[in-house]
Amino acid sequence: MNKSITVGNLIQSRNCNLLTSHSVRQDIELLLSQVLHCDKTYLYTHWDQLLNKKQMKQFQSLFNLRKIGIPMAYILEKQEFYGYDFFVKSGVFIPRPETETLVSSVLSHWNHQEELNIIDFGCGSGCIGLSLLAFFPKARLISVDINTEALQVSKINAKNRGMTDRVIFLNKNVSDLDKEALFISTPVDLIVANPPYIAFNDNRVEKNVVSFEPPEALFSGEQGMYHIHSWLKVASYLLRPGGMYFFEVGVGQDVSSLRCTVNKMRKKAMFKDLLGHFRVIQYQKCYG
Repeated sequence: MNKSITVGNLIQSRNCNLLTSHSVRQDIELLLSQVLHCDKTYLYTHWDQLLNKKQMKQFQSLFNLRKIGIPMAYILEKQEFYGYDFFVKSGVFIPRPETETLVSSVLSHWNHQEELNIIDFGCGSGCIGLSLLAFFPKARLISVDINTEALQVSKINAKNRGMTDRVIFLNKNVSDLDKEALFISTPVDLIVANPPYIAFNDNRVEKNVVSFEPPEALFSGEQGMYHIHSWLKVASYLLRPGGMYFFEVGVGQDVSSLRCTVNKMRKKAMFKDLLGHFRVIQYQKCYG
């Protein structure tokens, strides 16, 4: 690329169509914003600004990463979720916009001043649990993940949001928590989860997702239902009577087998995402 290239030249460059993305222009804007430490508005009000040699070298380096399919979130080391940028890195599941439905579903059911005890199963970057803490200032959170890298990232995000003193981190397999209930010493009001729910033989998953994101956060046995069944059972052990469990499922996923999974839990509701797909299921632990 020309050393004296401008912001506008880069955004309109035909060479950039090598990127493996359906939104090439947006990707270039994000890379330029990273290099110039600015927002999108700045780019379009400084269309003729020349990039110096150092900036061009940095852009080219990021551009090359994107060309081989590395997710933008890993390149920028951040992903926006529920109005806040969360730190992410390779080895940690990238937050998705559809998972915001999970947070919104929970927020519609509680007074924001309640002193809730929350558990985030498979917390990943911490985006779900920490987003809830932002809306429930008196709540406390237990973040659980088998992935040590994910827990470290979640700790960083908790620190960035000033929430470290409200979170306990457990490096545990969620499916084993029913055997380790002593770790959860307080009555649990709410459990949230985005479990692995993709069947191993599902060929609809994007190549870049399979290539770069942690498979343990994506795939589950029993045609994508193993973790959904297992984690629902664990929730039935840990929740107080009347407590709620909200979890995400895949688009069009057959969850009919959940009806006979756990007799202590009763399905309360299902929630649609912005595209009209059922994405979140709410269960309540029965009284008595």
